[in-house]
Amino acid sequence: MQACTHSNNTQNPGFKRGLYIGSAKDGKVTALIPDPLPVKEGSGPGTGSAAEGVAADADGVVYGAEVDARKLMRYVKR
Repeated sequence: MQACTHSNNTQNPGFKRGLYIGSAKDGKVTALIPDPLPVKEGSGPGTGSAAEGVAADADGVVYGAEVDARKLMRYVKR
């Protein structure tokens, strides 16, 4: 898993912010959890959800640690 928190229309245009999920064996991305907040131009505090830390449990629940907001988001597959 990888978190992309720095992309916007200026930096990495066209690249979607969010949590990327894929295989460590072949490097293929299989899912994207999009950033839940719209991207504001610029960088730094308040420009998105900014999940920097990412982890998953044995049930496949994904957790994103949002540094700026000082909260932990929990994502469950529907």
